Amino acid sequence: MKKLIILLLVLVAGLGFAQEKSKKRKLEIAVAGNCDMCKKRIEKAAFSVKGVKMANWDVESKKLTVLVNEFKTDSKGVQKVIASIGHDTELVRAKDETYEALHGCCKYERDRNCKPGCAKECCNKKQEKSCVSSSKECQTKCSSKKS
Repeated sequence: MKKLIILLLVLVAGLGFAQEKSKKRKLEIAVAGNCDMCKKRIEKAAFSVKGVKMANWDVESKKLTVLVNEFKTDSKGVQKVIASIGHDTELVRAKDETYEALHGCCKYERDRNCKPGCAKECCNKKQEKSCVSSSKECQTKCSSKKS
C-alpha cells in the first residue's frame, strides 16, 4: 500500500512539472528579410502551417510574431516552412539555391555562421566589414550564440 501511495505522489508531482501545450501560444521568431515583398512571402508561408492563427513580420525588427496552436505545430515547424521559401530563421538556414531564387530586393546579407538577430559584435552590421569570414574569433562568437 505504501508503494502505491508513493507511486501516486511521484506521478502527480511529475504531472505538475510537465510543460503545458496551449491552443493559443504567441511566439516571436527572428526571420531575415528586407522589404514588403518579403513580409508578404514570410506571412503567407507562416499561415500555410497548420495551427498558425496569426502571423505578422515586422520589416524593421525582422521579427515574426505568430499565434499558434501547439497541439498542431511548434516554432521549429514554422521555421522550417519559412526557410523553405528562402528566408533564414533563428534555428533553420534556408538552402542556398532557394535563397538565390529570391527577388533582388529580397536578398539580405547572409551571415557566415551567425543566426538572424545575432547581437554579437562581429555580426553587428556596423562592424560587419571588419569581420572576415575566415576569422576564427568571429565564427566562434557567432556560433556560440544560443537562441
